[in-house]
Amino acid sequence: MVGGDPSAMGRPRRLFMSFANTVVAQVLGLETSLYHIRARLQAGTDKEALHDLRITLRRLRSLLRPLGGTGEPLIRAASELGRLAGPARDLEVLAMELQRRGFLRAGKTRSDERDRRCENIVTGGNLEQVFIELERWSRNFRKAERNGRLRYLGGKAACRLHKQFSRLALELAERRYDPHRMRILVKRARYAAEAYPRLSLVSPELAEALKRAQTALGDWHDRDQWIQATAQSRELGPLQAIWKREAEVALNNAEVELLKLSQTLEEHLSPKRKMAMPSSSLIVFRVEGNEQRSLFKLRPVALAVRT
Repeated sequence: MVGGDPSAMGRPRRLFMSFANTVVAQVLGLETSLYHIRARLQAGTDKEALHDLRITLRRLRSLLRPLGGTGEPLIRAASELGRLAGPARDLEVLAMELQRRGFLRAGKTRSDERDRRCENIVTGGNLEQVFIELERWSRNFRKAERNGRLRYLGGKAACRLHKQFSRLALELAERRYDPHRMRILVKRARYAAEAYPRLSLVSPELAEALKRAQTALGDWHDRDQWIQATAQSRELGPLQAIWKREAEVALNNAEVELLKLSQTLEEHLSPKRKMAMPSSSLIVFRVEGNEQRSLFKLRPVALAVRT
């Protein structure tokens, strides 16, 4: 239990404030990016705007999920907008592939449909709802901070991140995973690690393994989507066999990268590596079940303690 030393009593507060301010700063940065992306979508000349919109929404959700219920309305709003942007981005990628292979008319048709969907994203209410929820989240988060309701948020976020990576490791170890689901899990883990590098303690090797696995799974996913499109459009029939061959190669590459990721993740989660973490990685963490609810400084190895 923390003694009567005023400086000791102040340390947890300063650590929490640093964590809270970091979260707020990241949310504000993502909000600014969304305003810029909206302007680019309105201009209709930036082919990367839709891609950047999806990435920014993923980063926002990955930042908020480890915080628990503090951002649920904002997460839902971002997810709804992401579900609108997904099919538009798929059309965009398919249009580029068709144009690259000389199917210009088919590519133009899908590019035009992509433009119509982007216009709906800009003029519809989902994007505006995200901005409304961002403002509401900021007010509620700061209010909860002032009232002391988020005192142990950093420790809880660290625990959730640890569980997230542990679940990923378990599913990778089974070797019978659904590539669609694995693609989502890897993507979430990567963006969560980027949002909280000090809490997730992801090494450069693991970060690179996550990125390579996500890229490989993305290559397979694109071709899987294109193959499905051939069933709905006769004009794409000549490309079906080509895409099936590419999809098989891409899936094999993805399996290789997932095996490497599994090995790297196992090393990351090993008790030996946790105990070797520097003391600068210490966090303030509350251990439930103690009547006094004392504050302890625990190394990452203790993150599995139930809260």
